[in-house]
Amino acid sequence: AVGDFNYDGTIDSNDYDKIDSAWLFSGGALLGGGAPFPVPEPATLALLAAGGLGLLARRPRRR
Repeated sequence: AVGDFNYDGTIDSNDYDKIDSAWLFSGGALLGGGAPFPVPEPATLALLAAGGLGLLARRPRRR
């Protein structure tokens, strides 16, 4: 059956344990590998950009 990872004929918590241990052993990576480095969310980048623009607007102007 699909989902029977220990091949005992039933899908139960033992199958979940197999999946969970395989997930932890692989470092929680998706099949085919995950991203090589963390990617910030778009909202985080928007906040950083807004903060940077705020700092630029606050600096003294040259005459």
